[in-house]
Amino acid sequence: DAHPTGAPAMAAEDLPLELGELLFASDAGRDVRFEAKDGSVLAHAAVLSAVSAPFRAMLHGDMVEAQSKVVNLPDATRAELLFWLRLLYTGQVCEDDWGEESCESSSSTTPVPGYRIEVLDLPRASSLNGFYRRCGELRGTPLFRNEDSPKLCFLYRGSATEPGGPRWKIVCDSEDTEEEMDRVFTIAEKEGEDGHVGWDFSQSGGTDVAPPTGLWVKEKSSGTWGQQWLGEEPMSKEAQAVKVSVSGAAVVPLRLLLVALGLAKKYMVAHLLTCLAELVRRRLDAATLEEILAAALRDDHGPLRMQCLRFAECSPEVRSRYEAGSITTPEVTFELQQLWPRRQDKRRRFP
Repeated sequence: DAHPTGAPAMAAEDLPLELGELLFASDAGRDVRFEAKDGSVLAHAAVLSAVSAPFRAMLHGDMVEAQSKVVNLPDATRAELLFWLRLLYTGQVCEDDWGEESCESSSSTTPVPGYRIEVLDLPRASSLNGFYRRCGELRGTPLFRNEDSPKLCFLYRGSATEPGGPRWKIVCDSEDTEEEMDRVFTIAEKEGEDGHVGWDFSQSGGTDVAPPTGLWVKEKSSGTWGQQWLGEEPMSKEAQAVKVSVSGAAVVPLRLLLVALGLAKKYMVAHLLTCLAELVRRRLDAATLEEILAAALRDDHGPLRMQCLRFAECSPEVRSRYEAGSITTPEVTFELQQLWPRRQDKRRRFP
């Protein structure tokens, strides 16, 4: 097709896909200054106005920001604003934006949200490939489930009673239901053995909370090595050639996600609001409940507040922390009182 003027038409795919990244990296044309508690960050009024009706009203209406082109955010840090603006411009994150927190989050002694696993040179085992997100615990160690596979695939730390163990193990169950797998893991928890769960691949190393990353090889495994995918010849040349790639996920500090979610809601940036709410929801567990619920209350995020309360109501660990007085945020304590009212001592009546 041609343009009405006679010039050749430009297809959408011919436009630079990194346009947002180029804009974010460029200082040219930045005409809005965000004032944070520890410095300032510049942005483009045109970009902000295009994605946010509140920004459009602020920067092009009768408000003071239309004249000053300054937006004051005294509760945010410069690093938090840079993280949020990169998301707004590009839809991506960069580990450099959270500095030393990246090293802390990727520590081998700190549980992370998940790991990406790929079985190499064995297409029949593609059901195992995907991102394994933390979904619970088994024997006091993290349990991860593949969120990209239609089958029930798990990454777990094996029993310490196994000779040479414990080893980290990957299992795919194509026949059992979720309820049956829950029962199987419950048996493994009680008996301290992995026989009922089984495994397709295993590897020595790692820590109590983190599997070994890099390439898993048969020499460091125990028992079966992809047997259900390879047939009855676990020592075949094909089996020896199979390797499993395990890589840790880049962990965005929860604090940054919550600040970004609050800003996305405040300025009604729709394309960020939905995805950030889902990312925060996935991080919700007994350890993060207080921080997430506090943010939901602060930012008046009703759906996230309800998700937190539903989770808390079904979590014995959260209730135990609440009753022990370990939850110290007053607003969160008040919300949880609606679930578990504290008994008040009756006052004696005097005539």
